[in-house]
Amino acid sequence: MNQIRCPFCNAIAPSPPAAPGQTVQCHACNKTFMATASVPAVPTMPVTPASHGAPSVPTVPTGPAQTAQSAHASSPTVPTRPTPRTAQTIGVQPTVPPSIPASSEIATSDHTGGVHVGVSDRPVPESSGSLLGICLLAGGICVLLAGLILVVLLVKGGREGDKPVAKQSDGRQVVQLTPEKSRSAGWSNMAQGIVINMNDVAVDVDYVGYGEVRAKDEDNQVIVSQDKNYLRVYVNIKNLRPTVLRYNSWYGNSFSSEGGHVAATLVDDGGQQYEMLTFTGVTEVHGHTREAVLSTNEVAKDVLVFVIPRTIDRTTIGYFRLDLPAEAYGDAGIYRFEIPRRVIRGF
Repeated sequence: MNQIRCPFCNAIAPSPPAAPGQTVQCHACNKTFMATASVPAVPTMPVTPASHGAPSVPTVPTGPAQTAQSAHASSPTVPTRPTPRTAQTIGVQPTVPPSIPASSEIATSDHTGGVHVGVSDRPVPESSGSLLGICLLAGGICVLLAGLILVVLLVKGGREGDKPVAKQSDGRQVVQLTPEKSRSAGWSNMAQGIVINMNDVAVDVDYVGYGEVRAKDEDNQVIVSQDKNYLRVYVNIKNLRPTVLRYNSWYGNSFSSEGGHVAATLVDDGGQQYEMLTFTGVTEVHGHTREAVLSTNEVAKDVLVFVIPRTIDRTTIGYFRLDLPAEAYGDAGIYRFEIPRRVIRGF
């Protein structure tokens, strides 16, 4: 009986009558093809691996697939048995984890394996609680800061309450003191142009210089000191009283007081006190006023001269403190000024 071979799966089937040229359906793969010349049937034998030396039996390619392959090959090839087609692979989409509900609805699983969305009985923390805690903390910090500021203001007010500050017509600050408070009020910085008013007598330090001293001799000739290590402090004394004020110079004088005698003093920030120096053989030191009778709003200008020993390292001095007793015009109390090093001309 003649047989035909399926060009798709190489299965061999009995050839029907007049088979060549007719359309045949393969009983193995169900593919339809046009039958060609039949081949004689061969006995079925078990398939064994071919040895390396055994010759291969070429098979004449048939059908359109084999014809296409032969067009690209230089010699006839033996078609291989096609691999049975499998179903297409279905693309797997990545699993997206479910988002956590913003509300208190949470997913729960029942005993059937189904998933239900419902309202959980477990309370969910609210962000308002954290916000409330932050607000309370911020409020506590504000209260604490306000308390610290109040304490500082009270302390500062207690310290400066004895030194109420006003302003003159020229814009300079005026510190009002009483004789009793003047001894505990501290020192006013002359670099700030502060005027101390005590019992309507206003005093301020106008200028401080370091170097030589100019004076006049008995012939009224200007002479200059040979030494140049003198600190000259120029002050203004203004009478604000409705009555006349009699002033005796702080320079070269001491005054009687209830505790004995007092005089102008100069001390640096290291505690070193400096001697007030007067000159012999001169009739007048430049800027010096021995005494003055001041009417209301009248001003006297005076100078004090202190010697700075040459053994002193001036670069180590940060400031001087000057004390001027009110006994110079017959009153009590003390004028205190701090003189920073930076404002001293030539120091």
